[in-house]
Amino acid sequence: MKRTSWMTPSAAILLAGTLFAGLAAPPTATAGHGRHRGGGCYESYPPPCELATAEVLVPQVNYQTMTVSEVVFKPVQREKTITVTRLVPDRQMITKMVSVFVPEQKTRTETYSVQVPHEREVERSFTVMVPEQRTRTETFKVRIPETREVQQEYTEMVPEQRTRTETFRVNVPEQKEVERTFTVMVPEQRVRTETYSVCVPVQREIERAYTEFVPETKTRTETYCVNVPQQREVERTYTEMVPEQRTRTESYSVCVPVQREIERTFTEFVPETKTRTESFFVNVPQQREVERTYTEMVPEQRTRTETYCVNVPVQREVERPFTVMVPYEEQRTDTRFVCQKVMYTDNRTITRDHGAWEHKTYVDANGCNRTCNVWVPNVVTEQVPYTYWRWQRQPQEYTYTVRLQRPETRSRTEQITEWNREERTREVPFTVMVPQQRTQKLMLTEYRQEERTRDVQYTVMVPQQRSRMEMITEFSREERTREVPFTVMVPQQRTQKLMLTEYRREERTRDVQYTVMVPQQRSRMETITEFNREERTREVPYTVMVPQQRTKMVMLTEYRQEERSREVPFTVMVPQTRTRTVPVTEFREEERTREIPFTVMVPQQRTRTERIVEWTTEERTREVPYTEMVAKQVERQFEQVTMKPVTEEKVVTYIEQVPETVEREVQVAVRTMVPGSEIPRTAEAPRRGLFGRFFRY
Repeated sequence: MKRTSWMTPSAAILLAGTLFAGLAAPPTATAGHGRHRGGGCYESYPPPCELATAEVLVPQVNYQTMTVSEVVFKPVQREKTITVTRLVPDRQMITKMVSVFVPEQKTRTETYSVQVPHEREVERSFTVMVPEQRTRTETFKVRIPETREVQQEYTEMVPEQRTRTETFRVNVPEQKEVERTFTVMVPEQRVRTETYSVCVPVQREIERAYTEFVPETKTRTETYCVNVPQQREVERTYTEMVPEQRTRTESYSVCVPVQREIERTFTEFVPETKTRTESFFVNVPQQREVERTYTEMVPEQRTRTETYCVNVPVQREVERPFTVMVPYEEQRTDTRFVCQKVMYTDNRTITRDHGAWEHKTYVDANGCNRTCNVWVPNVVTEQVPYTYWRWQRQPQEYTYTVRLQRPETRSRTEQITEWNREERTREVPFTVMVPQQRTQKLMLTEYRQEERTRDVQYTVMVPQQRSRMEMITEFSREERTREVPFTVMVPQQRTQKLMLTEYRREERTRDVQYTVMVPQQRSRMETITEFNREERTREVPYTVMVPQQRTKMVMLTEYRQEERSREVPFTVMVPQTRTRTVPVTEFREEERTREIPFTVMVPQQRTRTERIVEWTTEERTREVPYTEMVAKQVERQFEQVTMKPVTEEKVVTYIEQVPETVEREVQVAVRTMVPGSEIPRTAEAPRRGLFGRFFRY
């Protein structure tokens, strides 16, 4: 049964105030029946068997219909237009300029050389290489190891415990006190074992084998040949080259262009639309009715005095030092080695023939006395000084300029801004939300995920083989002939008498000393430094923020922020520079010398008369025809395929969850106090409840 309330909320509040005012007033005692009880309370009792009437307020429950609004998400199928781009082939004919080679006949004047022979006698010097034993001093370098200890600085991170003052805010409640549990991060010092690697230098001696070449002198017997001269008169037939003009027919090749049409295959990508089935998930809504208890916060306006801090800027000038790297130039002197040519003078042994022509008489086969000139040799060996140049490294001092930078401390006046913290107060109005517990029935929408499929179209570029006719130019090789004049040297036989010197080859022997570098295996002890990697451990302190559960009394309606401070320890890794001694092995180069014997072939100058033929070059000219391929620009048509993007609009269907506000009626029970009927009661009637304690019947 639906009942409506006839009393407004303001009337109910007025009635309740009147009721409590009546309760606060002391009751009036009836004459002869007043009795004082301890505690200062007065009660009056009616006379025996006397009826009294009183007005009683009876609670009445009225059900009021309220309209509640709630938001429900409903799936709505909608359509939208999207832009899709696909590639469409666009064929068009274009005109291009193509270079074609056209044969063109030309004539050039060619200069060629003709060799004209001329014969003459010359006295020619020739050089004979005579072996000579020498010794040279050779300088070589030896690397001598030297070990020394150097001081090396390294940086190690050392943990250092520090403390900082941390300011935090605490919300101090001021109204209804409740006990609330909160978590505080408390710093706790812990220690962990950390493993680190250290390279420990270890020196040890090893025996290292090396090969040293030791010079060893040996002697070998070698055979050499000596040419012993013998002269005799001979009649020699020689050939003289006489120039003769002739003509020959020569063949040459000409590239003749030939054009032909061929069919060429090419690949073209054609767009093709395909369809694939893809899976997607859809949230399907399901509604069910749930009863939910909620707290409604009723706003209440209040005012509090708040202290806040303001940073007031104050500017002042300070003198701040800074470091500037000032460049400067410095002259330094160093030594470098320069290769210079040094002249040396030495003696060498040469052999000369101081012989002479002598007239000798001999009897020939016919018994006739004949006289002839005979060369009588007189070989003399003598020492001749000669000069030669040799490259020698010499130290040379030179001066060079080095640009360096040195730090220089300067100062400048800067204007800095400091912020002074000032505390100020202000009246801040705030709203306190008073909680009220209510219950309502809501339609809860849950979404269940379903997997569905749909067909999606996509474009694939499919290659297709096509062909087209193209004009190509090929060059065919043709053989042609032409008459070319040339000069031929025709040999002619002639005879002349010459004094022929013949050399008879004699083999002789001699002992020759030579030096051989014999390798010898030797060993030496060397000190090497090895670094062994060791794993070490160390205890590293660190700070962990441990959560602790604490309780505090919090006012639900209003919070006053209060700043507090605490000391928080933390660990800082401070770099410290330390020094350690490290052995360093350096190699010092030392120059040494050694004597090395070697054999030098010493040249000796000799002369002889020879008949030589000299060829004189004459420049001549002739006209030579030739064919030249001349490039010519020709316009030709080509088909060009261009993939152009085409934009289309496509309608796509999708599901959208649309919020919708639904209003429904809810029955709310409203309890009101209404005056009831007058009920007669006796004085001794029991008093029950609140009304029996404060009212007289």
